[in-house]
Amino acid sequence: VPLGKKILHLAFNQFCQWLQTYSHLKDIFLCLNLSVDQLLNSDIVSDIRNIASETGMPLDNIHLEITESVFIDEARYASSVINQFKDKGVHISIDDFGTGYSSLRYLDQFAIDLIKIDKNLIQKITTQETSMYIVESMLTLNQKLGIQVVAEGIEEEDQLRTLQDMHCHLGQGFLFSRPMHAG
Repeated sequence: VPLGKKILHLAFNQFCQWLQTYSHLKDIFLCLNLSVDQLLNSDIVSDIRNIASETGMPLDNIHLEITESVFIDEARYASSVINQFKDKGVHISIDDFGTGYSSLRYLDQFAIDLIKIDKNLIQKITTQETSMYIVESMLTLNQKLGIQVVAEGIEEEDQLRTLQDMHCHLGQGFLFSRPMHAG
């Protein structure tokens, strides 16, 4: 938890520097993964609000990524924390959706802005029909629910083309860029 606070400070400061340097990029988000420990063993809502205030980080530019295991193990608590974040303008994503215990009820039960389809499904969409149909169904369902979708782990041009044909508008992966230094 203390390391998580330090990372929040560093990330918020860096993001604010980018916003100052590249003022035309006002609609970008800082996406941060929150660990189960951060959600369950700290006052994360207060921490983020305070650190954002200290650094000048706009809350509506924050996307918090929560793994689906939190929804399984601590559904009531997760719902309370998510609602507190949403009340402050923070966006919530389910990370690695489509693996483990994924449940469509999360999309109805929680105020989710975005899901990130796990890279294991994305990497098989051009080689396994089942994966392609699952991803296509997820995209269609989330479009009807008004939830944005990010395809994770795009590494090949044919994966990108297939996703574009399915009307997936957001993606991430090594095809676009390897991790880079902040500067």
